[in-house]
Amino acid sequence: MKFFLFLALLAIVGMLAFHQYQEMHPEKKKDLFNYSLKEEEGEGPKTTPAVYRILGVDKPDTFQVLRDNTETQTFHLVGLIAPNEKGEDLFSCQKSPEQLKSIYQEAKAYSEETLLPNLGLHVKERMRQHRDGVLFVEGDVVLSNGSSFASSLVSKGYAMGEEKSVVDYTQYENDARQNERGLWMNAVPVSQRFIVSYTIKQESLGRDSHQQKASMTHEVLEEVASEERTVVADVRIKLTTPLTRTYDVAAVCSFTMEEIKGVSDEEGESRSMVGVENKVERLTLCTPTTNFTVRSSPFEMSKIKRGGRVFRQGNYCSFCQLTVTADGESIAKDNRIF
Repeated sequence: MKFFLFLALLAIVGMLAFHQYQEMHPEKKKDLFNYSLKEEEGEGPKTTPAVYRILGVDKPDTFQVLRDNTETQTFHLVGLIAPNEKGEDLFSCQKSPEQLKSIYQEAKAYSEETLLPNLGLHVKERMRQHRDGVLFVEGDVVLSNGSSFASSLVSKGYAMGEEKSVVDYTQYENDARQNERGLWMNAVPVSQRFIVSYTIKQESLGRDSHQQKASMTHEVLEEVASEERTVVADVRIKLTTPLTRTYDVAAVCSFTMEEIKGVSDEEGESRSMVGVENKVERLTLCTPTTNFTVRSSPFEMSKIKRGGRVFRQGNYCSFCQLTVTADGESIAKDNRIF
């Protein structure tokens, strides 16, 4: 009987102690006996760092690793597509199988040089599962400087993000494309990647004409025909190489403007320089072909018929120079005299 009373008393003391512990540590009430690898709701899975040693590189993005010196795993960089030894074009980069095999070897060598000498890699695990009896892990490798190895591989042009990747590699892929690294490398000089066609002409914006007659005889003293014009450069650019990145394209037109004055019947036309007008159209070329137009400001020219002679009067464009550039390199240039 005393023994049972002792057990009851011990249980009461334990419950009182547990209650007092909860009061002192309210934040631990819900998970005291229920440890979970999940973060608080909405924060996603906890990525507990582990120490890894790379035993071998199977592919640029797939490795054999030893986890905490106890467990051998196959580790894949999450959300990546990398070149394979078959030379398959998985990237729409329009390279030959031989070129892709060469890039595969470069990418694999980069992974080996970066990871194999490093004995203290930290890994962010996102998924663990067994495949054919082998533990398969997806995640990212954190290098000693704190940077992401997966992002580095994409930035080097040795991989790209999957369409529905849980990690956004867009900025790293854009960097590789713009700087033409790895998969996005193009050996053709920028100036030879385009076919540029164009026309430079004057266009009429409107006409107006009138006659001046003598008040008594209705004799025509002067006929005046005025026309508002503009000079237009229509440009068409066609990319002749695979479109693996964007280009900064600019069309620059220099319009030389002059003024004509009909001074007298004897002296005829008198010309003077008005100035040079520079017009620029810029765009980002992200399609294989594009069209755009550069226009001068409107100007007015009149033709005056007086006493059987014709005089011009007003402003006009006497000279136009067109220059088209891609990434700062000239791809077309022409002059037109009017």
